[in-house]
Amino acid sequence: MIKKYSDFVLNKLQEINRSLIRTNEGGGLVRITRLKKFGKKGRKLALIAQIAAIWYISVLTLSYLTSNTGAYFNDIERIKYSLHVGWPEDPEYPPDDGVWGKSSLQEVSQGGSCLNGIYASFTNTGESVNHELTRYEVYWIQSGNPKNGEVVHEGTFPIPDKGEIHEIHYQPTKSGLYKFKAYHETGHGNGNSEGKGPWSGTIEVTCEGNEGEVEEEENILPEITNLVATPDSNTITLSWKNPSDIESITIYRDGTKIASDLESETFEDINLEPNTTYSYKITTITSGNESTGVEMDVTTTEVADSEPDPDPDPDPLPTDPPKEEEITVAEVINPTWERANNGNTKINLSWMNPDIPEFDHVIIFENDNKVYEGNAGKANSQFTLKNKIELPARNTEYIYKIVVVDVNGNESEGVTITVMIPDK
Repeated sequence: MIKKYSDFVLNKLQEINRSLIRTNEGGGLVRITRLKKFGKKGRKLALIAQIAAIWYISVLTLSYLTSNTGAYFNDIERIKYSLHVGWPEDPEYPPDDGVWGKSSLQEVSQGGSCLNGIYASFTNTGESVNHELTRYEVYWIQSGNPKNGEVVHEGTFPIPDKGEIHEIHYQPTKSGLYKFKAYHETGHGNGNSEGKGPWSGTIEVTCEGNEGEVEEEENILPEITNLVATPDSNTITLSWKNPSDIESITIYRDGTKIASDLESETFEDINLEPNTTYSYKITTITSGNESTGVEMDVTTTEVADSEPDPDPDPDPLPTDPPKEEEITVAEVINPTWERANNGNTKINLSWMNPDIPEFDHVIIFENDNKVYEGNAGKANSQFTLKNKIELPARNTEYIYKIVVVDVNGNESEGVTITVMIPDK
């Protein structure tokens, strides 16, 4: 097709040229004369005609190329399109019905980064409630405790079945410290109306640029993983996985150190209050440096109500005979100590024996080691144990316990007194 149009243009130009130089049949004299007469004018007309012809052919060629007939000049067809993948929607879960179904949420783990997003997982240590919806919030702070920061996201998630784990995700947009807070089912015994529920540990992320790229962190101390808490009414048992090449583990409860120099992967915290939330942080010690730590809030369970036997045995088996009544022995009164006059590292202990006829003698323990036993004076009289106790070191704390023994061999609980001789 292109060759056809180029031939067409050349033919047109030749016709125009022939028309300009055509002469009469009268011979060469007339032709030369006319050329001289009309030479300048003819050249101008020829130039104008050539320009007009080129413009005409260009417009015609362009119209062919931009119209549907352009398919004749292009043997490759290009199609621009896009694909959309439809992800399945989450199934619908029942809303909060306001009745406590005995579920109880507990945080299991947390982590993530600015690039890949952060997460926190929660488990249900109570009863299953058919995945009833509850709410959660994400807190952020530049530095400090995220609990005191701002809420950057909130939403709902289904309460998992008993023993199952549900993971919540959030895509951070700025550097700082984050925490997830999940809310217990409405009506929970711990008081959901007061905003109660477990917190996740603190997640520290560093973002760079608009795409959330993570700035590489150097010299970050290793942390424990797989932290799990098992509570009852007055005890919380913590278990975790230690990283390699650490020296020891330190545990904090509500900001107070309660254990250090641990090498195990379990810890039992006892003598706690029922239905009370405690905040734990477990840090690692490496080359004398302490890590940021992994945090978890744990709530002790309520004290179980004793239920009557639905089918009492009409003929119960004979029970064990009643135990003998526990005997309480009176303690010594007003125990004191002072440095002995005849020795810089010797002390005298003084006390008043109890005024009871059954009094026999006393036993003295130093740091749980028995150091004296004997009749230390009569009842209701002052007695001083002189030069019996020699301290091996200064500026060291010693704990003494004085136990009363009566004539029947019964011992009292004992009264303690702390002694420490300073350097000077």
